[in-house]
Amino acid sequence: MVGGQDAIVNDPLWYAAKYGSFTSSTKNSDGTYTDVDAPGSVSSWDKKLADGTAGSDGIPDGYFLARRPELLEQQLRAALDSLAKNSNAAPAVSSSQLITDGFKYVAKFDSTTVEGNIEAYSVDRLGNFNQDPDWKAGQLLRNSAGGATGDKGESRSIITNFGNKAGGTGGGFAFRWSSLPTGYKTQMTTASTNKLSATNAEIVLNYMRGDQSKEGASIGLRERGDNLLGPIVNATPWIQDVPSAVYSEAQFPGYRAFASSKASRSKILWVAANDGMLHGLNPTTGQEVFAYVPGAVANRLAEIPLQRGTAGRTRLSNANFTLDSAEVLPTGTVWPYVDGSPYIGDVQVDVSGTNTWKTYLFSTLGRGGRALFALDVTDTAALASAESTPGNIFKWQFTSDDDADLGYIVNDVSNNAFSGQSMPIVKLNNGKFALLLGNGMKSDNGKAALFLLYMDGPDATSGSWTGKYKKIVADAGTGNGLSAPTWVDLDNNGTADVAYAGDLKGNLWKFNLASASDTGWDVAYKVSSLNAPLFTAKYNSTPLPITTAPEIAFPPFEGLIINFGTGIAFEDGMFPNSGVTQRVYGIWDRPDFAAATNPRALPPSTMTTLVPRTYSRQSNGNVIVTGTPATVDWSTKDGWYFDLPGSSEMVLSDPDLRAGVLTFTTARPKTGTDDCNNTPYVSLYTIDPITGKSERNNQGTTTISSTVYLNSATEGIDQKVRVVNDRTQRAFTTECRKGDAGCTCTTVDGVEKCKKDSNKPQCGPGQSALRVVGQGSDVSLCYSPNGRVQWRDIPGLRTDQ
Repeated sequence: MVGGQDAIVNDPLWYAAKYGSFTSSTKNSDGTYTDVDAPGSVSSWDKKLADGTAGSDGIPDGYFLARRPELLEQQLRAALDSLAKNSNAAPAVSSSQLITDGFKYVAKFDSTTVEGNIEAYSVDRLGNFNQDPDWKAGQLLRNSAGGATGDKGESRSIITNFGNKAGGTGGGFAFRWSSLPTGYKTQMTTASTNKLSATNAEIVLNYMRGDQSKEGASIGLRERGDNLLGPIVNATPWIQDVPSAVYSEAQFPGYRAFASSKASRSKILWVAANDGMLHGLNPTTGQEVFAYVPGAVANRLAEIPLQRGTAGRTRLSNANFTLDSAEVLPTGTVWPYVDGSPYIGDVQVDVSGTNTWKTYLFSTLGRGGRALFALDVTDTAALASAESTPGNIFKWQFTSDDDADLGYIVNDVSNNAFSGQSMPIVKLNNGKFALLLGNGMKSDNGKAALFLLYMDGPDATSGSWTGKYKKIVADAGTGNGLSAPTWVDLDNNGTADVAYAGDLKGNLWKFNLASASDTGWDVAYKVSSLNAPLFTAKYNSTPLPITTAPEIAFPPFEGLIINFGTGIAFEDGMFPNSGVTQRVYGIWDRPDFAAATNPRALPPSTMTTLVPRTYSRQSNGNVIVTGTPATVDWSTKDGWYFDLPGSSEMVLSDPDLRAGVLTFTTARPKTGTDDCNNTPYVSLYTIDPITGKSERNNQGTTTISSTVYLNSATEGIDQKVRVVNDRTQRAFTTECRKGDAGCTCTTVDGVEKCKKDSNKPQCGPGQSALRVVGQGSDVSLCYSPNGRVQWRDIPGLRTDQ
């Protein structure tokens, strides 16, 4: 067909594809975006050839021919996958109290373009998150550092480290070639996994700082386009606020004055990215303030600018960029470097013989390596000039070279109910502050061990960690690893007395930390003088791995209830696993397990002393407890358990317990051949931690044959979520049209608003709302803010302040 201007008119579906898959926004000079109503240049709708490779053929990327039916699923998956490139990280919120004008910060990544982003979504006056981001950090970083208008990163404040400080060597350095010590340059050249000349190693460093002059297929190095931020896959962002730990002056002298002196300290949004850096951003504007390159990845930095997803070598000026006969590359296109979640805490450290309050940042490398580090971020205003005093910021690192039992630590980080601080940060009964960590997965020896790293770090003269940390090996066998621990203050003096952690073999361990000397710290239970777990989770004879931190509940009787779920997805092939049913448990740590005479036997893995619950998923995704749930007879039983009702359903994220409600998410694979992306189904569970079933109407009800059941779980939430207190005016209602059943319309400021009650609970008198916030999900739950945590006073409540 020929149109009025002699233009060829294409098939209607051709236009549907063009107008349905074009790039629908343009970037402004300030990094914000403006929506575009119609396709502009050809590149906005045609970036790929028919075979999916890069190029332009005049055919919209969303269009395929009917004679190529095999492309249907491929194109649909590609289209939907573009909507599901969020990272496996929970969002950060600008404060623990969600308020109007606050922000939600969402981490994203794209494996095709090998880039990531942090997007900020502000909260409007009605308590809702804006639909469009206020800013995107990746584009802002490129505007200031890269491209034709950027300064090639010259103005950025970036530091690194070469090992630990040992006398006058090592420690922190500015991340500039002229500032690096010889040993660091060796790590980037002859000791690199991909050997480089000194000239090319300096090019790598400048590339990381933001120099884009040598990018592009026609030149050589991997092209980054308009975004300099690397993929953010597993690292959850963290907001550094003013000091706010629940510390009494009597037990933590000087903290009140320290907190007061930092009451006006500016906030920093911390995010780890797989561009080899930890980034510190201004949480209001999105501009980078500071960045840190862990020295533990120095010998892998040569990989960062290499081309990915192609069999060809990276070349620069018609020569191979690396010196070896072949490039040594990880699999896939997104390669992990700084992939662990950062977190902040206030600690006491020795400064010239005086205990001094500081704010430290900690992070592991996650899947990027077997290492962790500490930075002094007490003075956030000093971060912008950190290159002048890098040794004041970098404090120490701990790697598998220091202890071969350290593995990959990939756990979430939550807050401890007793201290109000990040869970790994703890004051011990010997008076020292430390990091309390499980040794993680895939250590050299495969043991399950608890690490307690003292805050002062390694010896200042030798740089050695010998005698500067405590390690408790729970299981000395192979193929194991300890997950994140949860510690408990039993006597309300601010120190950790016991800790609980699971391992990859399904063992739930209890550690006794009550002694005033670290020589007295050990696994709590012994059988025939050998370490014994409190419980071992199994499905038939198959151990069920515990990869998340347990939650601790206080029942209306002695002892503690330890809540945890099972599941693992560290590597390909672990998820899904349809041959094993994963479970959720509530195990009572009874005082008579430790009785001096005739101690009660620990709960057997056969679960004969546990009460089962039967959970059933309905066709709409709601999960209920069916049958007649038995009351737990605590005189004879040691807790409860239930099978997760879905095939391959797993607990892969840390649970949250507050106001008597245990909240956690599960992931299970999609089934059938008609699913167009492989993002798992995710359910949000809200149950009672003592009884193992729903006791409150947190998520509505399901009616079956006139019987009303409380929903224990509902579907359609992100796997990684934050639970925050809601101080906005957000209503528990949904919009409707005037005249609909149950619809009520009111006029506010001359505008008619129509709403009706939703199936969500309405907060009653004296109740407040919790918000369960994900990258795309936003669920409200009611709770009693002045309630008690079972029988015990609210953790951290002091009467001496």
